[in-house]
Amino acid sequence: MGSSPDPSTVMGISFSRLATRVDLSLVPGLVVADDATATRSRDLSEMDVETCRDANGGVLGYCFVTDGTLHVDVPDIASFSYTIAAKAVRAAPYGRLASEVLRETYYHCVLPVMLPALGMDVLHASAIKHRKGVAAFCGSSGTGKSTIAVALGRRGHTLWADDAVAVDTSSPPPTAVPLPFAVRLRPDAVRFFDGAPIRAGSIPKTRDAARPAPLTLVCILLRTPDASEPVTVRRLDAASACQAALAHAYCFSVKDLARKRRTISNYLTLSARVPAYEIRFRPGFERLPAVIDAIEEIIGRASTGSK
Repeated sequence: MGSSPDPSTVMGISFSRLATRVDLSLVPGLVVADDATATRSRDLSEMDVETCRDANGGVLGYCFVTDGTLHVDVPDIASFSYTIAAKAVRAAPYGRLASEVLRETYYHCVLPVMLPALGMDVLHASAIKHRKGVAAFCGSSGTGKSTIAVALGRRGHTLWADDAVAVDTSSPPPTAVPLPFAVRLRPDAVRFFDGAPIRAGSIPKTRDAARPAPLTLVCILLRTPDASEPVTVRRLDAASACQAALAHAYCFSVKDLARKRRTISNYLTLSARVPAYEIRFRPGFERLPAVIDAIEEIIGRASTGSK
């Protein structure tokens, strides 16, 4: 999960769900409760609650299950709940909040956490779609995932995801599943791109058509201020790739041992079938073109199947 979206620095892009071998009914929409606002009817301290924190250790939300219903409680925003097989997640806001804030919080923060509980793995990553499939860019908050995706978008690639890449590993090849999303850039990145192609906006209420696509590449992004080279690239073996990807995996619960085993199995499958690269780079917008050049070279290899 990430910090709450800043509507002034987002670009709304989203995709529709189409019939395919992936059970896309696992990607529920959102409905906002009509009746008043949420009240904290339960003492979370007395429940089996798991705390989700941001990169700085702050509380982003509380995850728990009651009577078969999944809950993600986001302090000061809303209580989100989902009953298995329902068509949508229900949001009960804490106070009067714009529907835009609720939607952005849901798609950016809540949905990526709920999907693993429903059987779909989600990477903390941004992504673009190229000629042969989808390339995902994993990294900690502030690494530059969104900046790199937008820079690749300006070179002709299609923006696919921001901060959450849903993956289906049920049959080869692993597939990236489209989710609604909004690109979020930091103010310095917006200035660097001169405001284009970024525009004010949010997650649209309607979705443009996009089919699931093969996941052809996973890049692990690492900022290395003291590196001697502006950018270095290293192909990861399957074991290292699995370990690195798991470090960027969303999860609803770490206490569910059965789900943990399935997650590890899925990521082993992913790492065995999808090439992964570690990309270390020195931060700074002046070095961004070199980073993008290196990534495009890797994308070219993935497109041709070469190592």
